[in-house]
Amino acid sequence: MSKKPSCLLPDDVQFQHYDLELTPNFADFTFKGIVKITCNVLRPVREIVLHAVDLHIQPEGVNLTCQSRYGRELQVHPESVIFDVEQEMVTISF
Repeated sequence: MSKKPSCLLPDDVQFQHYDLELTPNFADFTFKGIVKITCNVLRPVREIVLHAVDLHIQPEGVNLTCQSRYGRELQVHPESVIFDVEQEMVTISF
């Protein structure tokens, strides 16, 4: 029996809070939604890795709002959103 790779996320981003807004479709047992994730980035990164089992994420809908330690906010849009179906993860590159 083959062993599945580790499902641990990189430790350079710590996820703090998930704000979910889901709309279920009971006819076909699917859902649509919006997720806002609050996280602390411990060191400079070019990508954020998330668990994404059976999720379809629209790359144009991904936005990152960064807040500096001085309170300034910056909107960043990803260069790519790449799914790894086998490892059940998505990598969002900036």
